[in-house]
Amino acid sequence: MGVRTGQRVVMLGKFISDECLQAKLYPIIVLLLYSTLSISVASSPLPQVGKDGLEGVGIECVVSEIKYERDSIPKYFVFEGGEVYRLSATKGIPAYIEKFSHGQYFESDEQVRWYPYILDRETLRLSKLRPSYHSREHNCVLMDLESIEVILQKKIDEFDGK
Repeated sequence: MGVRTGQRVVMLGKFISDECLQAKLYPIIVLLLYSTLSISVASSPLPQVGKDGLEGVGIECVVSEIKYERDSIPKYFVFEGGEVYRLSATKGIPAYIEKFSHGQYFESDEQVRWYPYILDRETLRLSKLRPSYHSREHNCVLMDLESIEVILQKKIDEFDGK
């Protein structure tokens, strides 16, 4: 019939203990196992602004040098379906999470652009596309959509007096 997975593991273990240890390949085997484990951890499902794309990733951005009270309010962006959206809590009746489209985003190896922003992939610094207009830089952190929604829902609850 064939060898089942459990039997393969036992056979591999027996091979490692019988053959590899006698041939002094143990350090190589350990290195290979460690490398495989490292790759598995590095490819975990945490949000990442990597070369593979931004789909489903969110970011929270705060002005790097706070000068005004409004600067302390974070900006939240999510990347979905090839578009970028800004999420914010509104004070309307009822209060709700507003999802405003900024349109398409464009990716390169170094940055992600959407109007009117440029996000540096390496530093996660967000700046404006308008070179003639001096604007403050933002420092961003990666967040998943659920975490952003929890934060904004708390803000809505504050608006509603809960």
